[in-house]
Amino acid sequence: MTWTIHPRNGDLSRTLDPVSDYTSLDLVERCNLPGTWILEGPGDSLPMFTANTGCVLYDDDKQVISGRVRIVDRMYEYDDNGVLIDKTTVGFIEDSKQLWGRVCYPDPSHTITSTPSEFAVAYDTRTGTREDLILGYIASNIGPAAPIASRRLAGLALPASLGRGGTTTRKARMDVLGDLVAEHAERAG
Repeated sequence: MTWTIHPRNGDLSRTLDPVSDYTSLDLVERCNLPGTWILEGPGDSLPMFTANTGCVLYDDDKQVISGRVRIVDRMYEYDDNGVLIDKTTVGFIEDSKQLWGRVCYPDPSHTITSTPSEFAVAYDTRTGTREDLILGYIASNIGPAAPIASRRLAGLALPASLGRGGTTTRKARMDVLGDLVAEHAERAG
């Protein structure tokens, strides 16, 4: 496996050159949960990774995963010969993590305030292909056109549905968005 690591800026644009001087890369891919990875290298080879940056990992020419920096740790240690080594460790988490921090509201247009109120409906009930449902729940709860501006995820772009996955009906009420998406994606194959 030949890894290519393309750093990206906070606005998701990529830097010009891939990272070439690193000592290790440990990737943990998870089924229906966000993946994580750790990149280690000399301190002077990984300065581009700071808060709000990230990277895209490729295996040869195939994109494997993309995510944000979640921690940067720089340490100094001595090797067996007493030489001081400057080492940086950068931890990343997959972009899909945002889905597991949000819920599907019964009424995505209902504003929640400190004053108790009731939702107009008990469930956000939808019928359609599984892909339509996935994109619809994402769009309504964190998409760029979500009815409540504070719930929108900046920079999120959603594709047009291709109608994949067979037709079904789903009722959502405070379900974790990532779990709902994973469930429908898995059932759709």
